Amino acid sequence: MHHTHIQNYRCPKCGGKLEPGYIAGQWSRLRWCLKEKTKTVFSGKPLKKVPDIWNAPTVEAARCDKCKLGVFSYDN
Repeated sequence: MHHTHIQNYRCPKCGGKLEPGYIAGQWSRLRWCLKEKTKTVFSGKPLKKVPDIWNAPTVEAARCDKCKLGVFSYDN
């Protein structure tokens, strides 16, 4: 995936330009959870429709290193 739709986003806190990149998971799907800690990798809603068995899961993202904030895009 290329940084197409979030490359021009601005930081919601300081208004600075966000650095494009990806959020990468480890071995399993990335999931949106309502709790900070979970007992299983199956809790929450998957952020990717189909995992790639050869690579770590990723979602397109952008971050503001100054404010420590980020935005991400997902397809599920």
